[in-house]
Amino acid sequence: HRDLHLSIRRQRQMCIRDRGMANLLSQHGETLAHFDSDAGDAISSVLGKYSDKDSSSESLWLKAFDGEPITIVRKNTGVIYLDAPSLAVCWVCTPAKVRELFQNERLCEAGLLPRFLVVDPKARAMEIPENMAGEARMIPAEVGQPYEAAIFNALREYRLDANAEPHLIEMTREARLAFTRDYNAVLRRAGFKPDPFQSRLTEQAIRLALLCHLYEPVSYTHLTLPTNREV
Repeated sequence: HRDLHLSIRRQRQMCIRDRGMANLLSQHGETLAHFDSDAGDAISSVLGKYSDKDSSSESLWLKAFDGEPITIVRKNTGVIYLDAPSLAVCWVCTPAKVRELFQNERLCEAGLLPRFLVVDPKARAMEIPENMAGEARMIPAEVGQPYEAAIFNALREYRLDANAEPHLIEMTREARLAFTRDYNAVLRRAGFKPDPFQSRLTEQAIRLALLCHLYEPVSYTHLTLPTNREV
């Protein structure tokens, strides 16, 4: 686990500088993750990027969501071709920063924000009971460790084994029908004129369904690869 921790930390630190994101993707199997518990600087970078006339960075963020090929031409670094870039982002920030993002019309209309799942946990400041003031408040090991083990098992199985063949997980006919019905229902509710956020609802549901399937049940030792029938 130590090697995995160091690898993830190094990629996270490098991802903060988004100018070289295309170069980093090309050097790391076209796959990067940016986890940030204080994403104010990252968000400021996005806001600044969307205020200039250069749309190449914008295209990279959009393409990396769906794994679409992209060619980036830079004066200093030359041509970088990415066949199927994949960028995972998990940011924690204040509600004020989120509101600032949604006030930017281009961020909404161009499709970047609809690719994010935005959650407000309604976490607010609370008093600490005096009888608990001397206790360290930590997530119990029996709760946190199984999830940590499952995450690293998934990383090892799907990302870190360079010799392994890619895993293709297809939908069953029943699952595809369920998502088709969901998409059609979204269209009808939107009067067949969905906005960029409504257009992504079913796609986000598909992604969440796959994640739920991968991590259920949570296991310390082994993450069973899902089969087509199970999906």
